[in-house]
Amino acid sequence: MQNRKVIVSLLYIVFILTGSKSYAQYNPKRVDSMFNKAAQINDIKQKEKQGIEIYRVSKAINYQEGIAKGLMICSGACFNSGRYEKAFKYAAEAESQVPKIHDAILITQILTAKGTVFNKLGYYKEAWQTLNNAIVVAKKISDPDAQHYWFGNIYTALGQYKQSCDSNLKATFFYTRESYREFKHLSTNVKYIKGYILATYNMGSIFLDLHQIDSASLYLHQAAIFAEKYHDDNVCAFTYNELGNLYYQQKQYNDAATYYTQNIVISTRLGNAYQLKDACKGLSKVYFALKQNDRAAKCLERYTTLTDSLNKVDKLAVEVPLAYLFKTRDEKNKENKSQLIWLIVAILLLLIIVVFIAVFISRKLKRKLKQSIATVNKLTKATEVNATRLKMDDLKEIVHLAMENNPLFLTRFNQYDPEFVKNILFKAPNMVAVEIEMCVLLRINFDTKEIARFTNSSVRSVEGKKRRIRKKLSIPSAIDINVWMTNV
Repeated sequence: MQNRKVIVSLLYIVFILTGSKSYAQYNPKRVDSMFNKAAQINDIKQKEKQGIEIYRVSKAINYQEGIAKGLMICSGACFNSGRYEKAFKYAAEAESQVPKIHDAILITQILTAKGTVFNKLGYYKEAWQTLNNAIVVAKKISDPDAQHYWFGNIYTALGQYKQSCDSNLKATFFYTRESYREFKHLSTNVKYIKGYILATYNMGSIFLDLHQIDSASLYLHQAAIFAEKYHDDNVCAFTYNELGNLYYQQKQYNDAATYYTQNIVISTRLGNAYQLKDACKGLSKVYFALKQNDRAAKCLERYTTLTDSLNKVDKLAVEVPLAYLFKTRDEKNKENKSQLIWLIVAILLLLIIVVFIAVFISRKLKRKLKQSIATVNKLTKATEVNATRLKMDDLKEIVHLAMENNPLFLTRFNQYDPEFVKNILFKAPNMVAVEIEMCVLLRINFDTKEIARFTNSSVRSVEGKKRRIRKKLSIPSAIDINVWMTNV
């Protein structure tokens, strides 16, 4: 009986050892080979899966660069499928590894990805700062080809920033052209060819925006040829959509329909709802032009459904970077507090020594210190007032968007008054997206009936939301909620 128990115990141990996945055979060199393999994968789901595997293996063997690389593969896959909030989470987690790594290329990749997602989600100030930080790090890259590649990516992101932030086509063209020049150095390097393909597409797209049809056609057809040759489905989708737009402008409707349809096929496979939405919109216009109204109506219905769905996703996605920014701010505040404590201790010791030397010197230093603090406080208050004051034209635009219940309303407001929503969430972290939008409407002085009319809600529903907001923000009933919001 005792021998049988021993045998059973041994079998159990063997089962545990063989049933659990072991990473003992892995080392950094082998992880890097997994990374090279991932670069050759075109299927987005498989690419993300490979990135997660690299992350897990690297974490098991405590390989910090591998952890960050795995996370960035996942971030890129999510970005290419339109899952921007998840792309940001992966990039932010990769950034947490930066203090432990010294790879300028990897750090540049992380900053570029973060800046690009910030821009996509409407955090333009953070996007600009992050991308400029990426430029500083990219200058430290020693490999000339890698440096061209990442400067090309950064300039691409800056061009998108200029187009999204202020629709400045001149600035957008400048950065797009600079990006193309960087990637032009790599046009014969297979390792970086996809960057060159994307830059070629971007040139065609900006020329189309500038109504330079011949140049647009040249670059877009060239991008399509290269994207098909190197199986870059993501750029294929972009390019086919722009070629559809190009042929639609030229009233070559059958050709336009062909390219829009190809975009739908690829975007469906990639799971990129944003590209799919654009293709459905373009195809509906083509069918209307061809007087195929039934087909046009179906495409338009699909476009509307996708738009409504993506608007909901975008509203939720905005909260992800906010949480990150609050976390970063809290960590920075803790660090500053610690530094301030040490500074105060040092000053006190110095003051004690100075007191022993001469009382009059101590008094003089105290007076200067008080004057400095008063000046700093005065300047800080003035800066805060100026930073939160909106121009009248900007305010009119925001009010107009709110009256139309336009999805861009909240994004535009965040652009011109980036601190308000952050302060609201700091006071009430459990505030949901609908309540945040209500707070913004109250801040721009909409009353209950106006909010109900412009949001297609009942007065009773609006009053209920206002009560919940008062409760979460601890606003006394005696205080006008509109006035309270104005003073946040």
